[in-house]
Amino acid sequence: MNGDHEATPELAEVEHAIEDAKEAAEQEKQSEPFSSMLTEGEPPEEPHEPPA
Repeated sequence: MNGDHEATPELAEVEHAIEDAKEAAEQEKQSEPFSSMLTEGEPPEEPHEPPA
């Protein structure tokens, strides 16, 4: 059954790229928890804006 799905260099490269992208995304999530919280939640108040 596995005859059709031989691991080609191109396929290996694509899989490597996908793994690298996944790892990069994970590292970004872990290294920037604050900025991701800001983007997911409500926008932070502008500190230089005087209270109405």
